[in-house]
Amino acid sequence: MPCPSSGCESGSIWCPPTPPPTFNSAVIHGWLADQPVSPRLLYFDRKRARSRSSQAPQPKRRRPLQSTHANMSRRSPRRRDSTEQLSPNRKAQGRELDVFSDNGYIEENAVLRDTEITPKPTRRGQKRGLTQQPLDLAAFSTTQRPDNITPSSSYTNALARHPRLPPSNTNSSSSSIQSEKSKLKRATSPAKTYSDLQLLNKPVKYGVMDAERDDLPEDIHVLIEDLQALCENVSIIPSKMQDRITGAKKRSHWTYETGRDELDLMIELDTVRRVQAAAVSLSTTGDHEPQWYCSVQWPLLDIAFRHQSYIEPKQISYALPIKECLPQTGERYSESRLVDFAINLIPQSVSNDSLSGWLRSQPNNTRTVNQSLYAPLCRHPTIISIEVKVNGTEEEARVQIGIWLSAWHERVSQLSANEGHRVITLPVIIVLNHHWYLYLAVDKGSHIVYAS
Repeated sequence: MPCPSSGCESGSIWCPPTPPPTFNSAVIHGWLADQPVSPRLLYFDRKRARSRSSQAPQPKRRRPLQSTHANMSRRSPRRRDSTEQLSPNRKAQGRELDVFSDNGYIEENAVLRDTEITPKPTRRGQKRGLTQQPLDLAAFSTTQRPDNITPSSSYTNALARHPRLPPSNTNSSSSSIQSEKSKLKRATSPAKTYSDLQLLNKPVKYGVMDAERDDLPEDIHVLIEDLQALCENVSIIPSKMQDRITGAKKRSHWTYETGRDELDLMIELDTVRRVQAAAVSLSTTGDHEPQWYCSVQWPLLDIAFRHQSYIEPKQISYALPIKECLPQTGERYSESRLVDFAINLIPQSVSNDSLSGWLRSQPNNTRTVNQSLYAPLCRHPTIISIEVKVNGTEEEARVQIGIWLSAWHERVSQLSANEGHRVITLPVIIVLNHHWYLYLAVDKGSHIVYAS
């Protein structure tokens, strides 16, 4: 039947009057203090107190041990039949459980002046709890207080002292969260295209390397000569392997002498061929960058620097640059950009103790020789940075490598004692699938040029 207080279809429960409009603790306690105690609970407490005062707890009696015979059945004694007489304690417990029967509901409904009979709860409902529809709390604001309940001063005073808050608006809260996120995003200046790199305080530009120009830095003259020799296929194959490579005998300038073992060279040649086959396969299967790292890029880097004890390749896809080292557009820092591999130089003339002492002398946020606090980059300076793109474009790779190297230039400038001193030129490699492109990051003072 409909509840006279709230109009909800739950006749087996009693609905309280209008709840407090806010969740202030003082208002909640005041409202609870004004609510009448359920007659069913009073009846239950009275019965329990009477039974406790009339009967003292009696110690349990154990059944005496019965003599057994070898041929007797060893089954446990039979359970008491339901027709047997109950003890006084069991009778008292039965009377206490009567408050949950129909009589308890009828008494409660009578107190609440109910005019209809409350449906009888089933035994299953007594064990598992009565099922009912969820209450509509919004309907409490329009219901009237029952006539037999009078407000006291505690709830009224608490409500008067507590100001009424406006109803919460989910849309406004969500919009405020979005505005906070947008403010955080606006704190940085995203560089997504090549033109954005030219707007940095120290612009980044891309150009074509011309070996005939005299304005190229002296620190890359030897490197350029070696690159020209490699492009002409001069001294690229060990002489012990010329019989195993087609066309090597006809071109003697391809080979060079080495003291390495022939078996080691055969293993290396087999690895190169397997990497080549993996690159062709990955180009057709559509694998993502992590698979390319494992099957192509890392095996090649391992072959190239395996015999160089002072050089180590590192996979640094999760190495974040330091914020204070990021390039700026005006007063705003650029967003962090990551690269995939770094070739680090292991210093031979600097001991670990002296390097550790120098790192301890640096501020907490700059205890590194590079532009990142990633542990493998803190002690060994990076000499080559590599960015891999499988599904991306060359422009995206240029932006990433441009931001990363600009942060490196800023960190090296902080470590340099001479202000305005040009940073050493570093090689940069961009890998698109299985195509490797070399750039040289040249510090021009006012800007950085990536010459290809």
